[in-house]
Amino acid sequence: MTASRQPAFLQWAALALEQYPLAQPRPKFLRHSENLTFQVSDGRRKYLLRLHKPKTATLEDIRQQPPAILSELQWMDALRREAGVPVPPVLPNRDGDLVTLIHPAGEPRPIPCSLLGWVNGRPFDPAAEDAPALARRLGELTARMHTHAVAWQPPEGFLRPRYGSDHAWTLIDKLAAGVSLGLLSPADFALLRALADALTSTISEIAPTPENYSLIHGDLHTGNWLIRRGQIIPLDFSLCAFGYHLFDLATAAGSLGAENASLRTPFFEGYGQIRPLPEDSPRKIEAFFLISVLSHYAFILPDPERHEWLYENIPRMLRTIGQKFLREQPFFFETG
Repeated sequence: MTASRQPAFLQWAALALEQYPLAQPRPKFLRHSENLTFQVSDGRRKYLLRLHKPKTATLEDIRQQPPAILSELQWMDALRREAGVPVPPVLPNRDGDLVTLIHPAGEPRPIPCSLLGWVNGRPFDPAAEDAPALARRLGELTARMHTHAVAWQPPEGFLRPRYGSDHAWTLIDKLAAGVSLGLLSPADFALLRALADALTSTISEIAPTPENYSLIHGDLHTGNWLIRRGQIIPLDFSLCAFGYHLFDLATAAGSLGAENASLRTPFFEGYGQIRPLPEDSPRKIEAFFLISVLSHYAFILPDPERHEWLYENIPRMLRTIGQKFLREQPFFFETG
């Protein structure tokens, strides 16, 4: 379906690019998921064009609203200017606006668009010699972003999602469809509910004060940052939200190497040099790691091509780290 619509998508991209001061920009379709994304070249530089139109209605939420997109870009711009975090630059349109609206023929609503600088870099390799040093730098970078978020005063009208201690139940509600789809047995879904109850109980022990809760990246896995000349470049802030800092830590550290939990230690050392963590953090980090796993399941559930993977992996998770969490057996640093 996406391939057959690519010519129309490219026309939409051209319509959006008319509103930016670029000389003969050429868009190249990349992918369609929560956004339509294009690499754009004007012969001198490259850019990332995002058309904020999800592939399916199930991916639509507050994040596709123009005020929420603007808020994402405002925080990125503030991180770059005020905290020296090397996020991709945000490019305004000809009117100086960070969000552009286009009105393609036949579309019921305007489509919001945004343009970012393109980032060249290499992906993280957990087997590389510099992996421990990079893990530490990622911890330091995450701490710098949180430190900025705690002190930053968002502009009027700032709009991003808010995730509280009950977020696990929101994810369970989405995963309930897995039973009717044959991806989850009733017994496995009952175990998911027991896990959500334990996660909520653990997270509710954390006071949502600025020390623990502010703007977070929300998706800081290894696919969302690149390495350029030894520097870590964080990407894709489309899931940024008001949430617990430990969620970012669990997502980032949990993705560093599924078979090499030792990389998680330098990550937390780097973070702790700037923002020390309380002694009771390990179990809470495990709770947020499981939340990030459930978030991934809920995100890909609408995609039939991922159903076989979910059918195999959700029960496996429940019988391994899910059961360990319910039994209060540590797993995050022990098994990776």
